Parts: sequence; C-alpha cells; structure tokens
Amino acid sequence: MCDRSRWIFPSKRKPAQHITRLNGAHDRICVKAKEANVSLDFVLYDLRQCLRLAWLRRVDLAALARILGHNNLRIVHKYVHPTAEHKREAMARYEESLKMMQVARTTH
Repeated sequence: MCDRSRWIFPSKRKPAQHITRLNGAHDRICVKAKEANVSLDFVLYDLRQCLRLAWLRRVDLAALARILGHNNLRIVHKYVHPTAEHKREAMARYEESLKMMQVARTTH
C-alpha cells in the first residue's frame, strides 16, 4: 500500500492494472507465517466480505451486485443483515424524500 496505485493489490507485471487472483500469493504468505509461528487467521473471502459490508450502506444492492460480479441480487441478499439503526436511517431517508416530493408539488 506504499505506492501511489489506486489498487489495493497492484500488479507488478502490468502497470496500472491490479492482481485479479490472489490465491497463490495468499497461500505462500500463510506458509511463511506458519513457519515463523505467526497466526494468520483470515482467508481471502474475508476481504471480499469486508468490502460488501462497508459498501452496503453506500451503494444500492443492484450496483453492489454488479460491482462484485454477481448476476443475481439473491446472491448479495444473503449478506444483508440490517441492524435496527440501519432500518431507522433508511426510514429517515424515505421520510425526507417524501417531504421533498411534497415541497416540489406545492412549488409547481
């Protein structure tokens, strides 16, 4: 992450591109960590899951599905676990949109 690339995993072989498959690199790092008696308790899927959770509040489900490469919303749905706060925020946004629509109607 020290260089100026926009990618988390920039490609050394293809400048301005990113690494698309990390399985081999991840496996090598895990072996080295184990040899050094370092506990490395994560899998690559964890990174993808963190991305999903971080983006769920910022991106609609259809866009998130496409960004993650899913063709179906059902796949993304299994990651959605709205908290009470998340639901309150959604309702507040909905109520605000209703107010804006009412204002727009009365000004025309």
